Amino acid sequence: MRVLYANHTSKMSGAEWSLVTLMGALPSDYAPILACPRGALADAGRQMGIPVEIIAGTEGSLRFHGVHTVRSLYDAGSTARELMWLTRELKPDLVHANSIRDGLIASVAAAHAPVPTMAHVHDRLPRGRLPTLMLKRMVRSVDGLFACSAYAAEPLFAFTRSTPVHVVYNPVDGNRFDPAAISRDDARSRLGLNRTTAVLVMVAQVIPWKAQDDAVRIVAQLKREHEDVCLLLVGSPKFTSRAARYDSTAFREHLDGLISSLGVEREVRFLGERDDIPQVLRAADVALVPSWAEPFGMCLIEAMAMELPVLATNVGGPTEVITHGTDGLLLPPRQPAKWSAAASLLLGDPGLRESIGRAARERVVDAMSPASYVERVLAGYADLLRRPGRRASVRHPAHA
Repeated sequence: MRVLYANHTSKMSGAEWSLVTLMGALPSDYAPILACPRGALADAGRQMGIPVEIIAGTEGSLRFHGVHTVRSLYDAGSTARELMWLTRELKPDLVHANSIRDGLIASVAAAHAPVPTMAHVHDRLPRGRLPTLMLKRMVRSVDGLFACSAYAAEPLFAFTRSTPVHVVYNPVDGNRFDPAAISRDDARSRLGLNRTTAVLVMVAQVIPWKAQDDAVRIVAQLKREHEDVCLLLVGSPKFTSRAARYDSTAFREHLDGLISSLGVEREVRFLGERDDIPQVLRAADVALVPSWAEPFGMCLIEAMAMELPVLATNVGGPTEVITHGTDGLLLPPRQPAKWSAAASLLLGDPGLRESIGRAARERVVDAMSPASYVERVLAGYADLLRRPGRRASVRHPAHA
């Protein structure tokens, strides 16, 4: 079975890492083809031996702007024409569009070169006339939908009674993210950390809604109680074009000013992009996911797989993964005082950290394995291809 995977960007974030995992774990009777712009995702596809077709893509957001929206629409139109040509030439059995924007673009292409099209929703769009209009059009144009969480799936049902929606949680490789395979002392030594330092870690692209600023405020408050504390911030601004919804470059500069104003220059360390995330997580005591609203959070399940207790936002996908007090803690976003108190509790109780960490790994390592992920995606493909027409359907993971 030939599947054309379309991705509007080659920059790597959770959606792209999930796609790489999926393509790499497909059974031998599937032949993936990747269509994306030049960059890291295209390089990853080639390294896996997957045929890569270069398309224009777009970095435009679904936020109206007098200049940038026009440019984004032009880019989307160019990409749709390229996908139209690809579907005619390659004749895939299915197109898997890996975002809302890809779903819009692929549905236009499929209308001219009819191919069943699945859109994979990894985000929950903010309210607004343009985002609502685009989401509505996408949902009604594709033949099936995946969503990374029930939280991300919820808005889809306002626009369809016929398009099937499958909730498929992102995967984590329990072999790569295995605390038993990595020495904690070595992990700390590589980062220049003392054995006694209380270490918090946050892994996320630098963007306002991920709330690195709140993570900085959390460590500033912890500093009052814990003399030797450190916050590791892993990630960088990714979507930095003028068409993006947020000015992530300005936000990164704001973080520098905030760190200085709070006097935590020594405690906060920016590590940038890393390819050794398991080792970085192994060096930490507590992981933070303080997003305003989190569609799912790859960093969440990666930290859990590393037996790291996670403090996560109680808005969005983490509530579907974490049982509060058992395998993690859920807290209201944008209230750093509450997060600091919870972190202090964990830092002061090694036994509690250990018990939550063990339960966290048990929660995710099998239920969200790559094999489970592929099984659920392929079930979605099969469901779509055997349907004579559209009718209402939703599939929730049994472990939800």
